[in-house]
Amino acid sequence: MLKLDNTKCVELVSDWQKGQKDVDPKPGFLQYIHAFRGIAILLIVGSHVFYGLRDENTAISIINSSVRGTSILFLFISGYLFQHLSYKFTVKHYYLNKLKYVILPYLIISTPIILLKLYPMPAYALSHFDNANISLAYQVLIFLTTGKHLLPFWFIPVIVLFYSLAPLLYQLDKKGKLYYFLPLFIVVSLLVPRTELNDIPRLFIHFFSVYLFGMFMSHYKERVWTFSSRYWKLVTLLIISISVVVVLLPYDSYEHLSFMYLHKMLLCWFFIYFLTRYADKIPNQLSLLAEVSFGIYFIHYIFAIAYRKGLNYIFEYNFDSSPFVWLIIWTFGIFSITLVCVITIVLIKRIFGIRSRLLIGS
Repeated sequence: MLKLDNTKCVELVSDWQKGQKDVDPKPGFLQYIHAFRGIAILLIVGSHVFYGLRDENTAISIINSSVRGTSILFLFISGYLFQHLSYKFTVKHYYLNKLKYVILPYLIISTPIILLKLYPMPAYALSHFDNANISLAYQVLIFLTTGKHLLPFWFIPVIVLFYSLAPLLYQLDKKGKLYYFLPLFIVVSLLVPRTELNDIPRLFIHFFSVYLFGMFMSHYKERVWTFSSRYWKLVTLLIISISVVVVLLPYDSYEHLSFMYLHKMLLCWFFIYFLTRYADKIPNQLSLLAEVSFGIYFIHYIFAIAYRKGLNYIFEYNFDSSPFVWLIIWTFGIFSITLVCVITIVLIKRIFGIRSRLLIGS
């Protein structure tokens, strides 16, 4: 494997940052983060291909355990980019941007899904609530503020809470002292594991350390690179070891959730380091995925449901198939679902042009 002298690594990062400042007084684009976003959305799609199927087959159990919780990667990237782009932070521009390209697409995409559940399937919709006599308006409000209407949509109410703290986090980042408390917030995340996906306050508490970790990694880019270039073998070995533990632990146990969290946090470091180190080898396809990643996040689960239904119709979930067969089915599912999402987004972009970001976030 290619070995880089630690001093040269630091000099490369420093020279790159200085070069960026010389060329562009307002640097914003980071190729390695762009590629990381593409990888993250593939893993998120992968986590939903077999969602709901757990112990029916050893291969399925291993796959689901390995890719569970990959939304941590998206939250980490959000925190990383927030800090990286803080040089141009203004409250008005920041919130207008989030309103247009996150909240508005969420409301637009949520509308037909909620209507489908409230009218053709009212009994299914009411199954989400403890009280069957609640008003229609309240049902809609609960759907939108918890993301109950579609599995991955919990992410939006959670990230909106982080958006609400943006001015405070901006000020704290400038002082730098907030990062001293990162180990404490990591402990809090372990004590408050991710359980019910629509318990938004709990999820916010759990994921706060993830967002802050992203900010930390951006704030201390050079120090992180120095550490990584020295200890990457040790950290990589730790990631592999935790991966094995995650697979072996009982699904949904406290221990499994804790190690899953640590595994994904370390994966954030892994991708940041290696995508920076081998930036010249990043496939161009990841850039395309990154460009439409938010749109894929919004719509991929619908196609994942269709994929699982198709599997059940064709194969009737023959769980006695070999692990190798299920690995092929999973891999094919990732790429077919992603491909359909990309084609859908490209068509929407061609029809609506730049306004497509208001509709699907891409």
